[in-house]
Amino acid sequence: MQLTKLDFDRFEDEASAAGVLLPIEQTHTWATYQGTIEGRTPWGCFRIDREDGTPAAFVSFMDHETHGYHFLRSFHGPVWVCEPTPEEESEALAAISSYVHAHDHRILFVRLGVKADLPECQPVLSGVPYDRTVVVDVTGGDDQILARMKPRGRRDVRKALREAPITCSVETEQGAADFSPYYKIMCQTGERDGFTPAPMSDYQDFLRILGPEHSMLAVGRDQDGNVAAWSMLSIVAKRGVRYYAATAPGAGRNHAADKLVYFECCELGRRGCEDYDLMAIGSDFSPSLKGLNEFKTKFCKQIAEVAPDRDLPVRSVAYKALQLARTVRDSARTAPGDDSGERRSSDKSAGGEKGEKGDKGEKGDARPNPKGGAAQAGVAAARSDLLPVILGGDVSCYAYAREFHEAFGVRSAVVCTGFIAALQHSQILDCVSVPSLDGPSLKAEICRLASQSPAKRLPVVASTDALVQTLEEIRDDLPENVILPIPSREAFRRSSDKQEFARLCAAHGLRTPKTRVAHLAAGERPQLEAADFPLVAKAARSADFARLYAQGFKKVYCLRDQAELDALLDALADASFTGDLLLQELIEGDDTHMGAITLYVDASGKLRLFSAAQTLLEDHAPTMRGNSVAMLPRPMPDLVSNVEALLKDLGYAGFAEIDIKRDAKTGEWVFFELNPRVGRNSYYVVAAGANPMQIMVEDLVDGRDADLVVADGKALYTLVPNSLLYRYLRDPQLYQEVRELVASGRVVDPQRYQADSSTRRNLDVTLTEENQVRKFRANYPKPTDSSF
Repeated sequence: MQLTKLDFDRFEDEASAAGVLLPIEQTHTWATYQGTIEGRTPWGCFRIDREDGTPAAFVSFMDHETHGYHFLRSFHGPVWVCEPTPEEESEALAAISSYVHAHDHRILFVRLGVKADLPECQPVLSGVPYDRTVVVDVTGGDDQILARMKPRGRRDVRKALREAPITCSVETEQGAADFSPYYKIMCQTGERDGFTPAPMSDYQDFLRILGPEHSMLAVGRDQDGNVAAWSMLSIVAKRGVRYYAATAPGAGRNHAADKLVYFECCELGRRGCEDYDLMAIGSDFSPSLKGLNEFKTKFCKQIAEVAPDRDLPVRSVAYKALQLARTVRDSARTAPGDDSGERRSSDKSAGGEKGEKGDKGEKGDARPNPKGGAAQAGVAAARSDLLPVILGGDVSCYAYAREFHEAFGVRSAVVCTGFIAALQHSQILDCVSVPSLDGPSLKAEICRLASQSPAKRLPVVASTDALVQTLEEIRDDLPENVILPIPSREAFRRSSDKQEFARLCAAHGLRTPKTRVAHLAAGERPQLEAADFPLVAKAARSADFARLYAQGFKKVYCLRDQAELDALLDALADASFTGDLLLQELIEGDDTHMGAITLYVDASGKLRLFSAAQTLLEDHAPTMRGNSVAMLPRPMPDLVSNVEALLKDLGYAGFAEIDIKRDAKTGEWVFFELNPRVGRNSYYVVAAGANPMQIMVEDLVDGRDADLVVADGKALYTLVPNSLLYRYLRDPQLYQEVRELVASGRVVDPQRYQADSSTRRNLDVTLTEENQVRKFRANYPKPTDSSF
């Protein structure tokens, strides 16, 4: 066999003439969509000819650039004219390998669908391929569609039609114009199921580029008109494929998903489609996907087999090096003393459907010893007098629970409205669901926990400023056995006041950025001079701004001129935002100029913990700016006395975290804000040699006095694959320092804990981490001098 290169028009025409139905992923439309994703480029489409010149198959490829190398990917290709024999597949693979090897020296391997288990192919280096799916026959009308389902499927659909309080419709054009109402549900689904959704633009581009002819957004709305569930489909010729889906909290309990799937089947049938591919179920080939089977298989009595993805090495030596690197990495992760467990890349879906893939990264983890080096240590003997209560449902809460477990061998109660999968499947904590995180709900739940354990002390740790504020409001109504490591109301008020914080910093020799406050409630519209730009704009209180994220607003803005400021003010006015807006000078420097200081002040006002870190990389998702994802603990002795004096001036007690940035021009540290909590990345302090929760309990529960602990041991703290981190380290010395820490095993990821390791939880964490690769590709593909 041999390859003949074609342009897309001829490729699609010849496939049609040969009676081949190309899947959407093999079309020009799909290549256009994929080309909008960073690191992906259409590489070419080909006819695979037999020796007699007749076409055997058609295939198109995308060039994927990742981790410094290139490979080709053919989604659901090759597409064969007739079902191939293993010998024919082998001949086609030889022709593909020969062509690629001769025409592009960068390509190390080709990932494509191969049905036979051939010796020239290898299991994929990353991802979870599948060999089975569910394809629903949607011909014959609504009744026939229902009649062909399994009895369980018919029962659930009929129950949904009777009871599910949603109305289903197609909203493709609305979603292409403004995806924010649907993205909100995707974010809720991601928080619940433990994955990070793609940027909103990815979903909107899917609908915009594929258009109503090749895509469909099916939506179920509740009685109040709110989006309860949605599915996004691709459509080509006579087949629909379910690509993404999301459900609002609680929607799954009333069979909303069953009603929506049935609606999709009927709608596709009305459009002239013949079948509907629900995309991937588990099997012995892909056992990790078996959790999808119960829901999907009830809609069809037959299971369809498909050619699973396999890797075809083109440059065998380089490919073997990649395999060896993965083997060494996996061995290191599962060796004694390593907390990381097994890392896999997988298709993670919203609501069980196919999601975007993250690229394989490399990162180990180990438990730090008291000197800050990475070495395995045992869990402390369990204390019977403690019940930690953690408020929130994200990765920071898992770190807090791990700190309590390591220090005292206790399970924590994590209280929230929803939880990421890393929490849901943990063995060191109990997830406690509440209807709301408002004062009455939290008060009732904390009181309930306290009354159930009257002999225990309950230290309560909050994960956000808003939750600390709620604790301030209810603190006088909580039982005596509840412990709050938070400042007094007055200290909280003063530290939260940006102008007061700036004044106190100045009084203690600490620089803050020049800041103007725009009081939008009073109708203020600042008119600035050209010299005032560029500047950074953000809400004075992030809790007030959170509701706007679903509308596409970002957490932080970099504004270059008055026109951009006016546009932002207009948008905020349209969104009815009336909070205070901070306008701060832009401090030059990329992410590596950012930093954090973590502190604990005991009940007597004595500083008991000081730990500081240099940020290596921040999250650049629009709603997550300012959250570090990789850090190095750093000694900052020159700041200890000034910060201690500042806290005394505030009359502060409890945990605190201060955000700082080193001015690239002067080298001076600039202080931005004080957060009245231990901070999202508190586990870097453990990596540096001290456990914040242990220090707090020794003070507030045990009443023990102790000297100041300065935690500054050497280690790499990271929530992202090392390979991703390396891309953003432009300073050669910093890059070398990080590589040496990795090589010596001094790497810590709070999510990967050997005492809480299981196949399900390791997979959940891996999916969460690998989503970071896609997020950075979309939001911050290359480092910049300002980090914007």
